[in-house]
Amino acid sequence: MIRSTKTSLLALIVGLSAACGGPAKTATPADQKEPPAEAVLVDQASGGSSDVSKLVIPSAPVAAPATLMAEVLLSNPNHQITQIATFADAVQPGMGAFVTPASLMQMLEGMVGAVGIAGLDLNAPTYVTITDGNRFVIVGTVASEADLMDSLSSGSTQVITHEGFAAIGSSEALMEVAPYALSTLVKRPVPDKPTLSLYLSKILAGSHGDELRSDLMNNIGSDDASRAVAAVLIETINSVEVLHTSLDADPAAAVIAMQAIVKDGALKDFIGKQKPADFSVLDRIGTGPWGMVAAGRFDLSLIAPMVNKMVEAENNPMLTQIAAQLGNLGGEMAIALNMPKTPELVMAMELIDAASLAQILDSIVALAASQPNLDMGGMPATLKPLSLKTRGGSLHELKLNPANDFQKELYGKKGVSAFFGVAGNNLLATFGVNAKKYANVLVTANAKIPGKGTKLAAAVAQAKAAGESLLFAVDVLSLQGQRPPKDVDPILLGIGFSGNAVQARMVLPTEFVKEAAAGGLSN
Repeated sequence: MIRSTKTSLLALIVGLSAACGGPAKTATPADQKEPPAEAVLVDQASGGSSDVSKLVIPSAPVAAPATLMAEVLLSNPNHQITQIATFADAVQPGMGAFVTPASLMQMLEGMVGAVGIAGLDLNAPTYVTITDGNRFVIVGTVASEADLMDSLSSGSTQVITHEGFAAIGSSEALMEVAPYALSTLVKRPVPDKPTLSLYLSKILAGSHGDELRSDLMNNIGSDDASRAVAAVLIETINSVEVLHTSLDADPAAAVIAMQAIVKDGALKDFIGKQKPADFSVLDRIGTGPWGMVAAGRFDLSLIAPMVNKMVEAENNPMLTQIAAQLGNLGGEMAIALNMPKTPELVMAMELIDAASLAQILDSIVALAASQPNLDMGGMPATLKPLSLKTRGGSLHELKLNPANDFQKELYGKKGVSAFFGVAGNNLLATFGVNAKKYANVLVTANAKIPGKGTKLAAAVAQAKAAGESLLFAVDVLSLQGQRPPKDVDPILLGIGFSGNAVQARMVLPTEFVKEAAAGGLSN
């Protein structure tokens, strides 16, 4: 019995995702319009279906069927599964023995409802297509046609062979996809990493589209602000023509590389506004060690409508003023966070119009400071406008005054301060026991917060070389407060923009996966 799209596709992704590995440029399938085809008869068909037996395979490339929802491309399953096993053994010795080509074939057999499949060459390109209606087809290179036909003879699964390739699936699935798969898909260059391609706009338009939209709406929330967010997300997803996700592995790390190809429209225009980052602001904040870092440059025009809708739902004039400044944050930025005994945060953002934001922020702070019994999240607070005055600029101070044992344990008996405001052309904020020291450094031109983190410095160099716009680095154990920040390989997410594509890579160090597998990470 063929599994549901959600279950089977998830199983396939999970089965391949263990192969994530070091950063690399990933070839993606050509996304091209194909000319009309000239038809020829298939070489072989079995299974007793008159429709399938009369199916023709074009001699020229053809476009993919409108019902095609996803494809999986493997250039060499045996080699790539071995890579997966190498990574699995690095995480936990002996685990690689459970990751084999046989287990991959067993999973694929379940997807097409076959008792068993023999006779395919797993050292050659292998493909899986998924069409609307939960229909799967396996396409592979034939090593032994006799073994292939014999292995499928006892079941209802059918096979068509053509020019050394075989398409395996139900008669309905083969009627949909075999002409495209055997004439066009098998002739395209195969990426050197295992690749999953999801045709997102087709998925939303397909039979599961309403269900997916409903799930997204329900998971985000039912209030007006949440529904506004969900609507923008659905519109963004629908703008993506295809999402390619490649997976690879080595003993040091696992990497997932993604590329979203978008249609003409607002999302493509947004991509065109992005620029590679030089990470100059992070250079001033320093390479830590930090528990979490987000750095780069990002034009916020795409999310501005979503934020504006959320703010409108709140009906708060102060929030409306702040939201109107989103377009002012288009330069370099960096945010660093530690969670040792007390939280510690450092943030700097280059502004397009510093005077405008400074005026709004100063007026909001003056109004808030005039209010009696000011509190922040249930904690008594004191707001001192322009408390920190330097030659480089003046910052406001927000002092948190703990009133109970829990607050004192979290922030210390004497409390903790945050400094924030506009200095020069930067929006600055610091929080924690070193807030004043770090604020003075950031306000002073060219001064740097000292740091000795070599791992983050290497990650930044890699992001620069890749031309990425954004970099996120997380040391999960320290961020959860399980230990102080250390100079270790962090989890990385790098994001870049080019032409009509958004590219992302997520790096999961083996040491992190070991901790997660051993239950060392809390929920």
